[in-house]
Amino acid sequence: MNRKNREFADGKFIKFLIVIAGIVLGQVVLYGPSLTGQKILLPLDMLAHPGIYVPQTPETAKIVPHNSILCDLIYFSEPARQFAFSEIHQGRFPLWAPYQYGGVPFVWPKFSPFLFLECLVKSPVILAWVQLLAALVAGMGMYFFCRRTLQISFWPATVCAWCYPLTAFFVLWQGFTTGLAVCWLPWLFLAVDRTIHGTHPLAAPGLSVVTFLTLVSGQIDIAGQALLGSGIYAVWCLWDAHPGGWFLRKFWTASVTLILGWGLGFMLAAPHLLPLLEYAQSGSRMAHRSEGAEERPPVGLAALPQVVLPDIYGKPGRGTKKTPVFGMVERGGNIQRRVVANVSGKTLKGAIRECVEKSATIMTDEWPAYRGIGRDFNGGHRFVNHGIKQYADGVVSTNTAESSFAILKRGITGIYHAVSKKHLHRYVGEFDFRWNTRRMNDGDRTVLAVQGANGKRLDYKTFTQQ
Repeated sequence: MNRKNREFADGKFIKFLIVIAGIVLGQVVLYGPSLTGQKILLPLDMLAHPGIYVPQTPETAKIVPHNSILCDLIYFSEPARQFAFSEIHQGRFPLWAPYQYGGVPFVWPKFSPFLFLECLVKSPVILAWVQLLAALVAGMGMYFFCRRTLQISFWPATVCAWCYPLTAFFVLWQGFTTGLAVCWLPWLFLAVDRTIHGTHPLAAPGLSVVTFLTLVSGQIDIAGQALLGSGIYAVWCLWDAHPGGWFLRKFWTASVTLILGWGLGFMLAAPHLLPLLEYAQSGSRMAHRSEGAEERPPVGLAALPQVVLPDIYGKPGRGTKKTPVFGMVERGGNIQRRVVANVSGKTLKGAIRECVEKSATIMTDEWPAYRGIGRDFNGGHRFVNHGIKQYADGVVSTNTAESSFAILKRGITGIYHAVSKKHLHRYVGEFDFRWNTRRMNDGDRTVLAVQGANGKRLDYKTFTQQ
């Protein structure tokens, strides 16, 4: 290598290091303590919710969760990662999760290169390092897309590479599998452009590989949106590269190559996609749709007033067509839920007066139907405003109730898939029994269940009649 070529290679290497250093610096600013092991990227304060995991003591009662929206990271994502870790280290690939409900297919994106690395290490410190890796993949993809496709100079491309992993989407979905598919979006655009222009012999195989990585890295719906974006970009590139369109052989060659590249990527991702499609058909949402339920916004002139006043025609639940279930839970104590006809003030306040002691303090969200209930109780009525993202105000929160409903919803979806309105109260009663006996051992719980059935009978005819 002569001196001129060596200087050119050294210059490219220095630029490469500058891009890498900027991306790493941004992640260190955000997650530095987690990268060094001083903290972990999990909302452990959620475990201090009453009835969740940590026993209630004066010390744990002082813990106020910062953001209950992150609860899935500790309730589901981390248990799934620990399960995958144990399976892999025992020489098995995780395909079935026996610890959820009665056993379900393990639909976590287990083929994701990011999540696979997470599953190789038991310590949650690995979460921050995988976040750094995802940022490097996203940032470098943006750099190469800007340099080779948009053909902009070094520093503008470098700034784009630094900023892309710091955009709101990645920060908002940090820790979730939602954002991982978007890491490959610049690579998708780059592969599409190279395939259409035919500037590299490995462009089409590269498109297949990037399509596969997009599909398996994270949430499949986000991957679909990324691929849809690459398709729209491909249409623009085809028109720009071949203005003659339909009559040019190069146009059809590029189009077929694109389709083959995407198609091969889908075929490579089939072990991940096919079980998802099969399992989705047994979900409660699909069951409701197969029964004729429709999910669509209001249409026609008759629905126009709903744009301004969504409740003008009334509603059975809080903004949905589902049967409403109202729950009252004592912090650290028992829960009582009931199926109600509507969520009006008369219905909800009547249920509260019937079930709650007069000495209690009522804590709710900002739903208008609760207004005035404080006059009936010694502790008054306090509430948090979810509409402005207020989830706790000192000791005031609805997190315990929300946790109980999360268990109910996931239990029904995972075990029964779909339940009828006629028997909904029985399913609710089952999960209330589980909650209220959570501190009992299995023997005492069984005895209590048998005693509760004494003198009661539900024959097949009553059970099945409409």
